[in-house]
Amino acid sequence: MATILLAEDTADDREIIIRFLAKNNHVVLTARSGQAALDMLRDPRDEDPKIDIIIADINMPNLGGADLAKRIREEQILKVPPIIFVTAWSETKFGELRKQINDSDAKIMSKLQLSPEVLDQAIREMLEQ
Repeated sequence: MATILLAEDTADDREIIIRFLAKNNHVVLTARSGQAALDMLRDPRDEDPKIDIIIADINMPNLGGADLAKRIREEQILKVPPIIFVTAWSETKFGELRKQINDSDAKIMSKLQLSPEVLDQAIREMLEQ
């Protein structure tokens, strides 16, 4: 079980990912934008658990997932937890996304291929790094 900060602007996608994470007993904190996620990291509430992993949509208005990761590193808010980026882009564009993200340890996953098992496997792999 991990504590995950989910930054996803699309309500339907957010609900699907929350359901997938709940099936594997993960604790999920949600942010409806990259900016909201950044604000949560800058000013955590006392009752919020330590975040083990961030799952962020690449394409969000104002502050997308790649920019969120960059801002976390720049502001040295915390030791950057592993990040799983989710996108509706096809895998043929993952190379381009990797350059945009500039984080060789980050994982990129297609929303079209997400399932509770696939997402949980990615989380376990990221936590073992």
